[in-house]
Amino acid sequence: MAALAATHGPVPHHGGFHLDPPLYYPPTQQPGGASDSSMPMPCFPFFRSPPTLVSPHPEGLDAIRLVEAGKPIPRSKTDESVDAAHPPLSQQFHVLGFTTEAKFIAHGLAGIPKIPPIQIFVHNPVPMSRWGTEGRNIRLLDAEGRYMSAHDIQCPELIGPFTPGLKLRQYGTKMKFLDNIVVSTASWCIVSSLRHLQNRIDRRTTICLLHKGLGLMEWLNTRVFTDPALRPRYVLGHLTHKVSKHSDNSYTLRTKNDGKLYLYCVPEHEPNSDGQVQWSREAMRQTQNLVKLMSATQYLGTVGIGWENFIFRKLPAVVFSSLADSISVILGCRYDQILNDHHAMRLWHSLLEETVRIIHSFPELQDHKEIREYFAGASFRKHLWSRLIARKDGYSPWITWIRSGHNSGVHFTNGYFINRAIETGVDHSHNSMVINMVLARQKARRRELENDIPYGLSPYLMDGDKLGGGQGDSDPDLDDIENSI
Repeated sequence: MAALAATHGPVPHHGGFHLDPPLYYPPTQQPGGASDSSMPMPCFPFFRSPPTLVSPHPEGLDAIRLVEAGKPIPRSKTDESVDAAHPPLSQQFHVLGFTTEAKFIAHGLAGIPKIPPIQIFVHNPVPMSRWGTEGRNIRLLDAEGRYMSAHDIQCPELIGPFTPGLKLRQYGTKMKFLDNIVVSTASWCIVSSLRHLQNRIDRRTTICLLHKGLGLMEWLNTRVFTDPALRPRYVLGHLTHKVSKHSDNSYTLRTKNDGKLYLYCVPEHEPNSDGQVQWSREAMRQTQNLVKLMSATQYLGTVGIGWENFIFRKLPAVVFSSLADSISVILGCRYDQILNDHHAMRLWHSLLEETVRIIHSFPELQDHKEIREYFAGASFRKHLWSRLIARKDGYSPWITWIRSGHNSGVHFTNGYFINRAIETGVDHSHNSMVINMVLARQKARRRELENDIPYGLSPYLMDGDKLGGGQGDSDPDLDDIENSI
């Protein structure tokens, strides 16, 4: 540890504020950064606990279970001394993205009494112009269109060079520090967005990844937050609310208000004075602060849960996307055309069987027979089938992204299962084939755009192909794609 401290040294940040050197690297993590690439991401599983775990609480691991269950931990003199040394945590929230989910989260947070105004970051200037014409607030209606509530929202702040002709705004240390960030936007712009905000983020920041894929946290750690001493704390989210736009109004939403927001606080570890590994008290304090704040609104239905419970609720959507969206991109077809194509369905079933075998190999599920049986059973297959039928003649959002020259969300679906398969030594040939075909589609489309081929003349794309043809007009609601991953 002394050698490690000598190597890194104190890191000055934010006007002379000094951070201690990194104390502990997770067992599978390599220090240092990684450049962007189109290859599947390395997997740094955060569900593994380092050996010789010691809880900082006198109650031991029972305190961790109480936190996951949402129950208060009995206070002790140690707790009181720690509270005296640490001031209250910030209640300021920033929402990255302008999806319907992001606006729903912003509405819910804006309704919490006595917290600072919510700030939304967007990638397109259109929402900023609509902000004044739509009442400067986000309105929520029920499923029948009846008014429920409205909360004032600040004018969204523009970030990132995603709109042609806009100059990248450089953020420096004079910009306001970001304490709590909720990320809900398209996969292709998350890394770039957080890079633009990186000077305003360090380990005092808590990031809630409200993302329909898995593995995004590891992706960010290898591409954006490469220094463990400056790395933020994470909370993973899964939203089950059914939310949609109301007419063409960007700031008016409709919801059944019968869903939940499930949050999982990613644990962090550090060595104590005896060299043993213990739970990081400050990381727990930060992440629980975010969960507590998001639980203070009646509309979100926030529930803090453990890792096994979280992936049980999260995996069905990830598996569906790894099947439906990948095949839709490969064939350049609608969802309903998958149902009517014998060869597409053969690929569907082969890919599903392999993915289920990978899920069965997850180390954290070996003591949860009921979860493994659910994914292997007929009810899970019926659930995926019904979701595909419900999409009717819709297209995958990945097609829109690829058509515009951006990446798809395949790294956080099929790529996640590939990394978990490599981890446990399970075959992943079908998922590897699918991810390579999707990446080939992305590359072919970019070549089209670079060569200015307007009518789908590339040998990879045909005239009737949804992915072919010239690039259309810029989508003013590009960050408002339904079911973004």
